[in-house]
Amino acid sequence: MHNFEYPDRNLNFMLFTCLCDSITALTCESDHTWAALDDLPDFPMPEANAELIGMLYTESQN
Repeated sequence: MHNFEYPDRNLNFMLFTCLCDSITALTCESDHTWAALDDLPDFPMPEANAELIGMLYTESQN
């Protein structure tokens, strides 16, 4: 569980990771994008996500 405090609210995140051979094979019904880990810095992210992205990099090295 990851917690982040904004001045007006607190957020609690549960981070899940998945691995696949090719992101082109992933499909979904909602409007979002699958992205490779190395491409994440190219996307605008809220401040609360910065530490989560760092956690993904750490986990990928294990």
